[in-house]
Amino acid sequence: MLLAYAGSNVGGLIFLGVVVALIIDMVISSLFGAIAEMKGYSRSMYKWICFFLGLPGWIMVAALPDRAKKEKSKKELKEEMKDVESWV
Repeated sequence: MLLAYAGSNVGGLIFLGVVVALIIDMVISSLFGAIAEMKGYSRSMYKWICFFLGLPGWIMVAALPDRAKKEKSKKELKEEMKDVESWV
């Protein structure tokens, strides 16, 4: 009797497991989207890439170069060049 009851409830447990896995994946993907945005890339695009690809998407976001830092250093370099030109 117990086995018959457990067998009829397996579908519900599988459904619940899939829903929980999707929620966890969405939370993790949102975090990696925020990381991509901090690096100067599109938050929504990389969030969905991480959602659909999983671990390979996470690795891809972790390997992205930091655009924001490059842009900041370019601005600092331009300001320094202006200072040097004013001396000359």
